[in-house]
Amino acid sequence: MRPVLAVSNHKGGPGKTTTVANLVQHWQRDGRRPLAIDLDPQANLTRILGGCVNHTNSIGDVLTRRNTLDRATQLGINGIRLVGADIKLEDTGAALQGKSPNHMFLASALRSGATDAGVVVIDCAPAANILTINALVAATHVLVVLDPEHDAIDGMRTIVKLVGWLRDELGIGPQVIGAVVNKVQGNTVLHQTNLTAISKEIDVLGTVPYRRGINADFQIAEAFDTIAATVWSKMESDNA
Repeated sequence: MRPVLAVSNHKGGPGKTTTVANLVQHWQRDGRRPLAIDLDPQANLTRILGGCVNHTNSIGDVLTRRNTLDRATQLGINGIRLVGADIKLEDTGAALQGKSPNHMFLASALRSGATDAGVVVIDCAPAANILTINALVAATHVLVVLDPEHDAIDGMRTIVKLVGWLRDELGIGPQVIGAVVNKVQGNTVLHQTNLTAISKEIDVLGTVPYRRGINADFQIAEAFDTIAATVWSKMESDNA
């Protein structure tokens, strides 16, 4: 079964979208045929990957069944396949909230579409709302992304609890494979202490240092070389 990875945190700003963009670019280069789904109304992943959403090809159109997943898929940078988002996804979430059942729309779309994708990666909104629930129900695995700050750690706990709730209440739910910790300043006591605390609660699959300056992009990309391989290996071992 192909992996469907939901990348999430209840807190905004820890580098979740940057993580998704790096993962799909690494996996595209490795020939793993990723499909990226932007499930955040802020649509930052859509912009990073060079997508362009019109009135018929957003993930909102797929969730409301005005379009199919395959017809809504576009090609972004480096040939990465993408289903993009825009701000109207907030209205879609409100519309789905009033339906019952309302948690299977994305899972249903993935069952009938993108059958040749080697991996699906979902960039979740920083919220425990019906859009995130659809992502978690559709996912086989969850990767939590956070920075070593207290509010992001609380956001991690919220997502882990939500996955547990889905299993208890609905009998379905993905495997939380671990966390990527971004913006780590290793020379600060606070980050060292919080990183130790995070590792006691969840498997840390990689850390990305906080960097600025001319070499920052290279150093961050270098960190994701290892993280992309580690996350893939973790998904494979959980599927074995």
